[in-house]
Amino acid sequence: MITILVVDDVPIFRDPIAATLRLAGYQTTAASNGLEALATARANRPDLILLDLAMPVMDGLTCLRALRANAALVNVPVILLTAMSEKRHVLEAAKLGVTDYLLKSRFSLTDLLTRVKGALGGESAASAEQSPKRKPTALTAGHAAAPKPAMAPSALDPATADAAPRQRQAVASATRPLPTREECLARAEKAMQMKTLSGVVAQVIAAAASPNGSVTDLAQLISRDSMLSARVLQAANSAAYASGRPVVSTIPDAIRKIGCTTVRNLAAAMGVFDIMPESSADGFNPIHCWQHSFAVAQLCEQLASASHPEQAGLAYVVGLCHDLAEIFIHLQFNAEFRAIIETAEKTGRPQQRVERELLGITCAELSRTVFRLMGLPDAIREPIEILHGPRPEQSPHPLARILWMAENYANGIFLASSPASTVSPLPRSLCHAVTGNPNPPLPDAQRLRSEVLCLTAMLARLSKTEEKKLLEPMFHTRPVKVCLVRDPSLSRFDPIEIALKALAEVQCLESLPKDQMALRPDAILVVSRSLDSFNPSQHDLERATARAGGGSPLPLLWITAGSITRGGSSALAPKPAPVRLVDLAAFVDGLGTAITDQATVAA
Repeated sequence: MITILVVDDVPIFRDPIAATLRLAGYQTTAASNGLEALATARANRPDLILLDLAMPVMDGLTCLRALRANAALVNVPVILLTAMSEKRHVLEAAKLGVTDYLLKSRFSLTDLLTRVKGALGGESAASAEQSPKRKPTALTAGHAAAPKPAMAPSALDPATADAAPRQRQAVASATRPLPTREECLARAEKAMQMKTLSGVVAQVIAAAASPNGSVTDLAQLISRDSMLSARVLQAANSAAYASGRPVVSTIPDAIRKIGCTTVRNLAAAMGVFDIMPESSADGFNPIHCWQHSFAVAQLCEQLASASHPEQAGLAYVVGLCHDLAEIFIHLQFNAEFRAIIETAEKTGRPQQRVERELLGITCAELSRTVFRLMGLPDAIREPIEILHGPRPEQSPHPLARILWMAENYANGIFLASSPASTVSPLPRSLCHAVTGNPNPPLPDAQRLRSEVLCLTAMLARLSKTEEKKLLEPMFHTRPVKVCLVRDPSLSRFDPIEIALKALAEVQCLESLPKDQMALRPDAILVVSRSLDSFNPSQHDLERATARAGGGSPLPLLWITAGSITRGGSSALAPKPAPVRLVDLAAFVDGLGTAITDQATVAA
């Protein structure tokens, strides 16, 4: 397959070009500067390079000189991407043997494909598939074309270049032929054809988004759907809500006994649950995702009630729906996204970038399509889209920030969709801005878990064996002590603390301990907002982790939500937030194993 390397530092220009080339049947790789381009080209020789001139780190002309000085790359045709003001540079590039050039301000995608075909000696992607012999494209006589591997690298990092071709082949073999952007959208639309909210449920959700609904209207609305009414009454009489109350027999009765808000929330939850897809063949079970969404919905409502009571109902529905699109995408694109995640983890590249390269579209873009097809109101859709974008905690949208806080805390109490879910510390300033309180009241985690598990078991009609499995903890508690040192600028509404308390015995401090005799911890976990707000010296860290009587220092994990520019020893250097639950559990598990080993040695 013909491989084209697209080199430009502006993603909004580079990505559409790469997507167009993929739609035309070419394989593409990308680089954001000349240095990355050289590394990629040296690791796996491309058939053509589209090269920008003005770039950071290494500009296009410097890169072009290096290409022409490399015997293996000297004959690779280069099309220059340039602005009109760079005429002098174009002339200089012509002396270095560029094949063609395109003005950024004028060219069309059709023109691009024509120029690409011309630079490849008139060979299209389709003709390359039919014939293994390439037409020569050498611009300089006397140099033989370097042998080219079958696949181009998916990594731009030279350190992963050797593994990259194999990884790209693994992606292709693990999935169907990689779909185009249009094919992805078509698959999403087909999956959503039979998955729409019922008319009554859609109206209930719309009522939740409006502050003007009345109790009478809600009761009449739910009563129109006999099946929904029966299920709401069943839930109202379940162990999660009955609590010794008399049996509820009508929707108005349910509203009086357990409250209008609860009845509305139950109706919305059941409607959303009804469009939840079945488990996939590879074992993915959306029930855990639904549990997570229900927990996030409860937490969103609680947080919104503190400072935005008129939006509490809307906040609940936002939390309830926030993972719907991702669940559908996971089921419809399971093989592709498993390969994408694996590629991102192995290469260290941002997942969104890998998504766009392999599928021509990101998960976030697919999510917007799913929400559009579901017909969710903008008031519900917007905060969800912000959550799945960059830095939602910095958004001015109040419900987006509430959703981000609830998402983190639900993960912290282990009502997460998977062990790979993450937790992040919450700044006091954010909590105060969102709820009016820098340290919001902590939810009753046990009660929340009970409600979620009870409702899940009832709606999913689980067997006793499935219920038992559902009740199994995500991680087990270890008999170890951890000293949690939390930056004073962080809130006590802390997802990391609540997760850690489910894993070990925890003592919280706001500064590094100076005397461990009273604490006697087995490890120290430091959580900071940034290195500006909390940045202990290497000496302070070493003193805090020194064991009484000598010996190896205490294990230390330092998590910070800010950017990391500080070096230091690998054991004492900060790690970026968010942190995965599975990594937090592994840290605690390691302590238990170490203590067991020490006891064995002592015996």
